[in-house]
Amino acid sequence: MTTKGTFTLPAAFRKKLGVNNKGDKLTVVLDEANQRVIISKPADLATLHEKLKPYIKTRKPLSNVSNYYQNRKPRV
Repeated sequence: MTTKGTFTLPAAFRKKLGVNNKGDKLTVVLDEANQRVIISKPADLATLHEKLKPYIKTRKPLSNVSNYYQNRKPRV
């Protein structure tokens, strides 16, 4: 670790994480209970979408917005 608090992640680790380009992002989490640091590559949107896909309900697009709201108006 440098005097400024930075450190170099060895090339083998960068390769395994797929972060070899300047500007690539990493997530660093401090696990205080176990006194360890967890470094990971943040998931991209495509990966998140695939993981969440089973929980997302698909709906038919609205063809008539006015009709939709007319049918859901509270009746007095």
